[in-house]
Amino acid sequence: MKVTRFLTAPVLALFDFRIYREVRDEKPGTAVLYNLYLTALLGVALTIFGFSFMPKIDAFVHWLKTEYPGMTLSADGMKLDKPGRVILTHPQLGPLVAFDDSVETVTPSEIGSIQLFVTSKMVYTQKEARSFGGFSNENKAAFKNTPPLHLDGEIIERGYRKYKNLVVGGILFIVLFFMFVVKLILGLIFGALGFLIQLFLPRKLEFEKLFVLASFAFSIELWITILGNIPNLGRFFNGGIGLVLSLVYFVIAISIQPKPTPEN
Repeated sequence: MKVTRFLTAPVLALFDFRIYREVRDEKPGTAVLYNLYLTALLGVALTIFGFSFMPKIDAFVHWLKTEYPGMTLSADGMKLDKPGRVILTHPQLGPLVAFDDSVETVTPSEIGSIQLFVTSKMVYTQKEARSFGGFSNENKAAFKNTPPLHLDGEIIERGYRKYKNLVVGGILFIVLFFMFVVKLILGLIFGALGFLIQLFLPRKLEFEKLFVLASFAFSIELWITILGNIPNLGRFFNGGIGLVLSLVYFVIAISIQPKPTPEN
């Protein structure tokens, strides 16, 4: 397969079905490389979307810097620099977190719509309105050798500035690696489905050829994923649609293959 055809395949595979005849006899290694190429293109798109979204994250961290209360976490629990109850309420997101070092437990009615409620000993979620751990007496042994940790908005902001590129890059790598592996697994599953599809067709392609065709059929899934990350379009383009359309393209890719000659 020519390099130019390979590089433009994510677009050509959407409307130029001749490419599925071209790649039929390619080695499985080409399919793996193509899946890697699709994943790289997705990574570029997600990076662009990430850059456009970063100002919102920066603004949120700046808000935390001014609103997050100073506190000390130790084996004895959570202690605010200024004792009492502090509720972090975001202008757009509403009440997010509450801190209260004057109590150990709270009731569901006190939690209300607050997403996270931290007392002197426990941490509660709003969803289930019950504790799931924290600095209880049973857990003190795990913290007894840990020095007290002081947190405030400025410390959080400095940590964010220092490590955000590393964290964002790491998360992106993990997501893309996971998606690459998923594509390979789906390619194998599609290959198995290809044998069932061929029961109704005169073509009898080997499994490795079906795997190659499936890999190139995933081109449509790339564009669906990209469209799904565009604001206001995400609800119309989700991963399920991309998978279904990939299967449709895969069936088309099989059906347009040359019919076997009478000798075969």
